[in-house]
Amino acid sequence: MVGATARLTFLSITTVFCFGQALEQLQTAPAETTPSSPPTVDALFTNLTTHVDGEAWLRFTYQLPEGISVADVGKAVYHVYRLQGGRNDVGAIENGTTRYYGEYEGRVRFQDEEGTLAVMLTNIQHSDQGWYELEIRVAGTLPVNAKGYLTVVDAPVCPALNCPDSSHRSICRVVGLRSTDSEPYNPPNCTCKCHYTTNFKPALEVTVPGVLVGMVLTGILFAIVLTVLVNTGWVAIRRPPGACVETGEKAQSS
Repeated sequence: MVGATARLTFLSITTVFCFGQALEQLQTAPAETTPSSPPTVDALFTNLTTHVDGEAWLRFTYQLPEGISVADVGKAVYHVYRLQGGRNDVGAIENGTTRYYGEYEGRVRFQDEEGTLAVMLTNIQHSDQGWYELEIRVAGTLPVNAKGYLTVVDAPVCPALNCPDSSHRSICRVVGLRSTDSEPYNPPNCTCKCHYTTNFKPALEVTVPGVLVGMVLTGILFAIVLTVLVNTGWVAIRRPPGACVETGEKAQSS
């Protein structure tokens, strides 16, 4: 009887202790805040134009709700999609960790400053053309998103200059290739100059071995042509007096 009472007392004390610990943790845990308003997001580009093999900065602005805790700010999710045949993952920032997906890994980079998320896309190809969307998810609110369109054109080609000699070549620099939300696409301005270079070789280069090979081939061709002309009778070979001509039969001695 005494043993049963002791066990019951021990269980009661343990239960009270565990309940007190749980109550203390609940009281010290940060209270979950309810945002006073939903987050907002906007695309700073509506139709951005870039060229093949170039790069593009896709910029979005956002505003998180007022009154949310620091923990909720850190848990906010920023997800970038490409809208083609559905939602294709480009990259995401979640719990402070940035991830890039699929073909965009190594070609895309996020730059997150307070209130602005810039998405840098490099090595642009025609297949990158399309809609790009940023979605923001904050605890206690519905997701919000904004999108903009990226147009991809052919890479600019600058006309080469006619340089004075083979030791110079035309080097061009492209300037003025830009497009913003407020300005239309401007075609590139090419600045080309002739620069001296020792690494540039002309298209045709004459060397001594090449000349020798050409002379040998020319001699062989001349011999073949001369033989054909003699055999056909177009060219007669004058022989010295007294020379014997064999006609297929051995010449008889006199």
